[in-house]
Amino acid sequence: MILGLFYSCNSPQDRQIRTTEIILPNTAAKSSSFNFERPAARHVLPKKLREISSLSYDIKSNTFFTNNDENGIIYELEKKDFSIKNEIAFSDKGDYEGLEKIAHIIYIVKSSGKITSLNALTKETKKYNNVLSNNNNVEGLCYHAEKNLLLLACKGKPLEKDKSKETTKAVYSIDLSTMHLNTDPFILLSISDLINSYSEQNSNSESLKKAMKRLTEFSPSGIAIHPLTKEYYLLSAKGSSLAILDQKKTVKSVILLDKKTIPQPEGITFDELGQLYIATEGQGSAGKIFKFNYEN
Repeated sequence: MILGLFYSCNSPQDRQIRTTEIILPNTAAKSSSFNFERPAARHVLPKKLREISSLSYDIKSNTFFTNNDENGIIYELEKKDFSIKNEIAFSDKGDYEGLEKIAHIIYIVKSSGKITSLNALTKETKKYNNVLSNNNNVEGLCYHAEKNLLLLACKGKPLEKDKSKETTKAVYSIDLSTMHLNTDPFILLSISDLINSYSEQNSNSESLKKAMKRLTEFSPSGIAIHPLTKEYYLLSAKGSSLAILDQKKTVKSVILLDKKTIPQPEGITFDELGQLYIATEGQGSAGKIFKFNYEN
């Protein structure tokens, strides 16, 4: 294990110790693109981000943007050590979940599906309503650049018309040119497809038995699109797992992350090189961000 210490302070009272650490979890899996057994780095976050709930990379500023799920503040983070570079207040306290920065506009979604946009230049905010609700429990937000869509990943139930006998989780889309939500799901993910995909990857019966409960609980908490492969990455805080879907939205692989190391993953994004970043809540300790190098 390799440790590096970084110091960040806005005032003597705010001084924090940053730790970057290369670690070797024992229970994660390896995909063709990322070795989840060997994160390239771990970054310990300030106390303000103990309940980090999103992650977005901005290529222009080479910084990350995030929020916690309790206050109306956006945090801009340095890429080298994830120290807080800037804080932007945009609203009162609320259950804010996913966040995405597109050019100079930052979009933040509540668990109810309601979206607030913040113009980072003028500080003007706008609010957008749609038919989603707390019953759908939106947690993930990402930008689909090729289609000019915002994708909203729902932890809760799909809309009424998407109900079936199978347990499914839905991702809906909003056209950024009109801010209209399409009530037909952009992705409708079957839990049975996750289980079947994992079973094909792992023949060990004991391993399968332990995995079943975690996969049955799969509930999207974050979503991102790989900039090079265009695959969809759906993160689940429940069960600490990750589903990778190909461009046709078919489950390609399922990863069980180390629950002790990454107990509550809620933020996911990529940089321009395809490096993967996953943010996890602290669950009583500090929030953390893990970097995984793209190996394909």
